[in-house]
Amino acid sequence: QQQQQQQQPEQRQETPPPQQHAVYTIRVPPGVRPGGAFVVEHLGVHYQITASDPPREDGAVECWLPAPPGHQPAQPEVEIQVCQAGACRRAGSEAVLLEIEELGAGLLCLSVSAADGCLGACDEAPNAIVVRRGTEVLQSRLDKVEKTAALVAAATGATPNLDDPALRQRLKEARQVRARQQAREEKRWNGAMQGLAEQVAASADESKRLDLLLELAELEEAAGQWEAALEHRRELQAASPDEPHEIMDLATTLGKMGRVREIDELQRLAERALSDPEDKELLEHASRHIADCRVDAARSASVGAAQEVERPIDGYALWRLASATPVSRHSALYRFSSSDRTRGTPLGKSAGAELRHVTWHVTMLARVGPNAEGPLPWVERDYTPVSTWMDWEKGRCDILIKTYRPGVATGWLRELPLGSAVHLSQPMQTLDVPSLVPDSSALDEASLGHSGVLLLLAGTGIAVAASVLRHADPASCFRPPGRSRRPAAPPLKSPVRLIYACRRDDVLMAPEIAKWCSAGV
Repeated sequence: QQQQQQQQPEQRQETPPPQQHAVYTIRVPPGVRPGGAFVVEHLGVHYQITASDPPREDGAVECWLPAPPGHQPAQPEVEIQVCQAGACRRAGSEAVLLEIEELGAGLLCLSVSAADGCLGACDEAPNAIVVRRGTEVLQSRLDKVEKTAALVAAATGATPNLDDPALRQRLKEARQVRARQQAREEKRWNGAMQGLAEQVAASADESKRLDLLLELAELEEAAGQWEAALEHRRELQAASPDEPHEIMDLATTLGKMGRVREIDELQRLAERALSDPEDKELLEHASRHIADCRVDAARSASVGAAQEVERPIDGYALWRLASATPVSRHSALYRFSSSDRTRGTPLGKSAGAELRHVTWHVTMLARVGPNAEGPLPWVERDYTPVSTWMDWEKGRCDILIKTYRPGVATGWLRELPLGSAVHLSQPMQTLDVPSLVPDSSALDEASLGHSGVLLLLAGTGIAVAASVLRHADPASCFRPPGRSRRPAAPPLKSPVRLIYACRRDDVLMAPEIAKWCSAGV
């Protein structure tokens, strides 16, 4: 029988072709308001259609519906491009892109992609644009699944089905996870922890709750919130008392806090949990880790007893406010100094350890106390320094900041006494040079440079001009350490034009702009 089956030709089940769609123009029934829904029958099936808002002059609406047999498929006429720039990514735009793809699945009229660059509405993130017949319409504040569904309905005329609670919850959780991932990558701990404790408390699935609790403990520890992290580490260890990784994680937290005696208890707990001869290697690994944590705990205890020490925050260094110099009616130049060796360097390195030319920025933690941006007592703000990478290497950083009224972070900074401690992040890449895109790794050699560059800047955004133009100057562009005094070949060789907009009483960096012009950059 097996031989006969092998000799018989393989029976393949044909997959039915996907349903083709076509554009239909349908007149909106009387009494239906703009944005309202009505039902039409098409090829024996009832469909819910959304009326145009604002309404069209002819009182009709265009939508995509299944085409009759034999219809030739049309190319997508509607494209939704979702912004993936910094502010939108922090607001969960990666999840918005996935939501639109899932809600628009099966609609051949719709093409979904990431937008090319920033859409310019950062204060209203996350954003997307709907492109239809050459016309672009900006859609902002897509912060809920319902808004994403409304966007798909307005773009295609087909209303997504959100009646499935499992789908709604899955999309909501995906957005939360993406936003946290982005915040973690940028070391924005307050933003990463926003709403996470509430998710832990609301989770009905114990396994999922413990996963969220672990993530919360990791974020708390990175942000220097050791007491909260210790409480959650203990809960995780109690849920899995014989799990060596939970024991080692708990030892790490205790080591930072100087709890020597409790670490000794963890060693005895590890020996009981890993008493099986098959666990010998794992016990040796856990014991080495616990011993290292005990050394850290002894050091932390001795230092803490001698002086009050600022707790480290992962990704940040301690700086001091050295001076604050008003440069206009609304803005001031703030100078910070630091001897903290953890402050990092702006000098980028590629995978081959070669010098990578980039513009860079830092994040400042403004300790304003309780706030709406997360559970931590600070808000996080990005700034582009106007000082050079060489200044940073020497422990100096100048930031041009406009004071907003009311302004949460700038109001705090304006009242900060000289000499006060301020946390600045390690330098983070903004753009590759000379391509001036966030990541040029996918570009070919011909696309790296430009025949010319146009900078459109406003207000304190003039700091970006300094960050870019220093890569056109042999004296200030990046060069490897040890060659600081030698001029380097600047990577930015294209001519640069600048359009700068500002208030009459807030003209910034005028001498520097004049110098760039006279130098013929």
